[in-house]
Amino acid sequence: RTRISFSMSGRMAARRHGAPLAVGFALMLASCPAAAIDPDQIKILFHAPDNIMRSFGEDSMEINRLYAQRHGVSFEVIKDVDVEDRDVRWSKVKIIQEEMLPILEGKDNSRIKVILWLDSDAVFTNFDFDLLSLCRKFLDSSFHIALCKDLSMPRDSGVTCGPVCFSTGSILLRRNEWTAHFTKNWWELGRKMDQFVLGRDHEESVFAKMYEKNVMDVRNKTMALKPTELNSVAPFHEGHEPAQPIMHLASEPKEVRESVFSYLRSLIMSTPNGTLILNISSALEQDRLEILVQRGYEKSWANSPIDPHVATVLASKERQRGRKERARELLRDAMKLAPSDPDTAINYGSLLGSQAEEGAKKEEDWCEAARVFLVASQLVPSSRNAGMLLRNANQRCAEEKKVTSFSLHVAIDSW
Repeated sequence: RTRISFSMSGRMAARRHGAPLAVGFALMLASCPAAAIDPDQIKILFHAPDNIMRSFGEDSMEINRLYAQRHGVSFEVIKDVDVEDRDVRWSKVKIIQEEMLPILEGKDNSRIKVILWLDSDAVFTNFDFDLLSLCRKFLDSSFHIALCKDLSMPRDSGVTCGPVCFSTGSILLRRNEWTAHFTKNWWELGRKMDQFVLGRDHEESVFAKMYEKNVMDVRNKTMALKPTELNSVAPFHEGHEPAQPIMHLASEPKEVRESVFSYLRSLIMSTPNGTLILNISSALEQDRLEILVQRGYEKSWANSPIDPHVATVLASKERQRGRKERARELLRDAMKLAPSDPDTAINYGSLLGSQAEEGAKKEEDWCEAARVFLVASQLVPSSRNAGMLLRNANQRCAEEKKVTSFSLHVAIDSW
């Protein structure tokens, strides 16, 4: 693989000699709870293959490099990695595994103690965030790996998410023998779970299975971070707080990432005296972020109207703007593109129900909503939500048919 390393010295000032014994002892006690680690013993790993760099990678890489430079932590860009016949999202496991390989070979002479993996669609937005303190807290614990809980995956099926849902978009790891063996197992277990090698959830689902089965005692080795401690909650652009360290555009189309990251990078560098804007979230108005996201989705749909996720998000935004017919068209397109996606069906059915409440075609809309919710409940039989929506839509459909029938009889009698 090709690596580009940026090493920034961030050592603390040298200890003064000759201090009184009592003062020196007090200082020693005060420092005991915090693990001994210097900023340059933290390494941020960032994957930037050519296709990403031609799109949004230059911007997200530069934003993260500037954060690393400010805090004196190491920043390494990996350009190429061989994931064999797997989806590119397996690259993180391969890269981390290769980073740890010298430990298993007994040839390790690295000073790095903690690794932070960042997906290429994740950037620091709070440059005052103290990564060093988090790493000290991490090293003081008994944990070897830390991930954020993922609130975007309350999956009804339970097939791809263990007792705790984690996001692998950002991962904090001790650089030690246990982690080296664990990442090796993570990669190798992917071979035994073919449905995840090129499936919807990839390496994240294999980690979830390892966590569920407690492979290598991983449950006791994993620190569960808050969802926004090193990540975003989807949708990323709604409610991103200034204190959050990272904005992660997970599952967003490249046009949205290009729109947002390009603007964020220009915002960071926009100060006249060359100093960095330290909190992008505070400087970025919510309305501006919404415009950037809307622009990205519209461009994505215009470039290639084949992604049901893009159609669904655009439909939601059109609905918020009061353009419900346009939203209906987009969701109908999404249903055609993804007939086996229960989320798309539920979104479409919910819009039909809303239009039925407000419009003149109550029977038509409620009965169509019932048919759509039936599809969703068949796709995920265990979903209580889909079942409840189906029962409600069926009831309303039946009620409207009675009203229509009664009105027809009244009209005939009157005639």
